[in-house]
Amino acid sequence: MDITFESSEKLYNDLVKLVQTNEAFYTTEQELDGVQYIIFNYRMASYTDFCQAGALNARGTMFEVYNGNFIRLVCLPFAKFFNLGETPFTMDLDLSDVDYIADKMDGSMICSYLHTDKLSGEKILKLKTKGSISSD
Repeated sequence: MDITFESSEKLYNDLVKLVQTNEAFYTTEQELDGVQYIIFNYRMASYTDFCQAGALNARGTMFEVYNGNFIRLVCLPFAKFFNLGETPFTMDLDLSDVDYIADKMDGSMICSYLHTDKLSGEKILKLKTKGSISSD
C-alpha cells in the first residue's frame, strides 16, 4: 500500500468516523514537546466491526493533529490480521505456494515514529506501544 498525504488523510477521516459510530473503537490523545498526537485502537471488536472502512488499521495507528485536525500520519503499524480459518478474511486461502507458516502469538507491539520537537526542530526516532507513546 502506497501511503500519500491524501490516503493518510482519508484513513484519518475513516478512523474518526469509526470511533464516532462504533463503541468498539476509541482514541487516545497524547502530547509530547507541544506536539499533539492521536492513537486509534479497538477493544472487543467483532469480525463485522473490522469490515468497516479503516477498521483494520485501528491498531495503534497514530497521527499528528492540531486541535483535532489532521496534520500527518506518524505511525502505521501492521494492519489487524486473524488466525487461519478464524474469519472469512482467512478462510479458503490457497497455501500451496507458502514457504513458511508461523503461529500467531499474543504479545506487545512496539512501533517506531519520527517525532519533531517543536522548539528545536530536531527529528527524533521514538518508540511507542499499540496504545501509548509513554509506556515503560
